[in-house]
Amino acid sequence: MYEICQGGIFVLKITTQPEIFAALYTSGNLVAMAGTCFLWGPCAQCKKMWDSERWLATTIYLVSMAITLVCAFVVPPPWNVLAVIGALIFQFCALVWYSASFIPCGRKILKKIVAGIFSCCTGS
Repeated sequence: MYEICQGGIFVLKITTQPEIFAALYTSGNLVAMAGTCFLWGPCAQCKKMWDSERWLATTIYLVSMAITLVCAFVVPPPWNVLAVIGALIFQFCALVWYSASFIPCGRKILKKIVAGIFSCCTGS
């Protein structure tokens, strides 16, 4: 229970210290990516990341990490909080798309899920 409360307080730090939050969030994603290097090996991971059907998702994911850090450290306060939140949402979406590229038919399934959500919200 203590850890959950502590995690909740850390998320609230995004409003007071967005630089620290963005740096830790982005480094966490880099560690997760390095974890797959441990499973597959670095050479196989790089080959899979820059595969012809996956290179765009990889590029967008890496660029989203850079955008998050730029928003945190370059955009002046108080606008950096909103910029970091937007960049974190973009980074999360890029992570989902990148991860779906490793699942057979993952992107097709993800497209159908998103289309279903939007059609439900628009009422068509």
